[in-house]
Amino acid sequence: MHISFCHLDNVKEREIIVVKTILFVCTGNTCRSAMAEGILNTMAQTRHSHVHAISCGLAAYPGDPATPQAIAAARRYGADLTQHRARRVTKYILEEADVILCMTRQQKQMLLKFAPDQKEKVFCLCDRDITDPFGGDRTVYENVAEEIFHEVGRILDQEEKQEL
Repeated sequence: MHISFCHLDNVKEREIIVVKTILFVCTGNTCRSAMAEGILNTMAQTRHSHVHAISCGLAAYPGDPATPQAIAAARRYGADLTQHRARRVTKYILEEADVILCMTRQQKQMLLKFAPDQKEKVFCLCDRDITDPFGGDRTVYENVAEEIFHEVGRILDQEEKQEL
């Protein structure tokens, strides 16, 4: 959870805004988790939500860019992944997140073996595995991005209800 201070033009005091950090985890952090991060951040900004996404991969090669297909698929939802660079999961990244969402049940199991102390905040993005589109064609990526868009929208809807 991050706290930011915003100066309001018509008010002399500072408003405290609590921002919830959601971490998306997949294998290489160049497709699914990168798209989820970009799509959630775009949607959250549009909705003025106090949620921020980051992402990493269990077997990521740090510095790898998002795949061209992921960039194109995420762009359909207003997300720009051109500057995305893959990060490998670390204990620090896990500790900084308020909620950790894996793309598959197997990734969740692997993550819990790596960091069992984080089990209270580790979940799967949805009740079915999000298929890895790596190596697939444009249609495969677009289908995965659409599924991620739907799930991210559901998450933001839940967060907005909790803020009321």
